[in-house]
Amino acid sequence: MMNTLPDEYFTCTVQCMACKSRCKHSMNHLRSGKPHDSKSRCHFEEQFQNKLFVCRSCWQNGQDRIVIPKTAQSGDSVWSGLVKYAWQG
Repeated sequence: MMNTLPDEYFTCTVQCMACKSRCKHSMNHLRSGKPHDSKSRCHFEEQFQNKLFVCRSCWQNGQDRIVIPKTAQSGDSVWSGLVKYAWQG
């Protein structure tokens, strides 16, 4: 039996502004708590400021683990964090 309706009619219509790929989830996926996601990897666009920092060793192993850059460790005080940041350049 031939499929008369393409999958695009039942998938989310949101499209990435940077890479133009569509969301891979079905319609109303936000109600179930799933964020938008695509099958392809997005690329950085300066105008959208969509830069993500990814763990290098995880990326080399095929995993995407997002890293949040910080100037100090969570246990440091503000002053010691700034001193360590300035000392390391």
